[in-house]
Amino acid sequence: MNDFAQHCVNQVLRFTFCDNWSQLSEERKTQFAFNLGAVTMFLSLKKEDSFDQMVLLQQGKLTTHEFREKMKVLFVQYGLKYIPEFAEKAF
Repeated sequence: MNDFAQHCVNQVLRFTFCDNWSQLSEERKTQFAFNLGAVTMFLSLKKEDSFDQMVLLQQGKLTTHEFREKMKVLFVQYGLKYIPEFAEKAF
């Protein structure tokens, strides 16, 4: 995986390492959406597996923990690795 894609994978996980969506600043929400978009393009993910999940997260129908765990499973299915030390690092 190239360095940019690796960075985006870790950032998607890192931005959801909070209790709920409302805890993220608008800047973090924008960065999260950008990184999710990059991962979506890199993996050619279906909308249902990426942006629809983000909408559920924003609406409170999915917790940040549930979202993060779904993304971890998805990344592993695609053979991608995330670095826990980076993905779980506090801001």
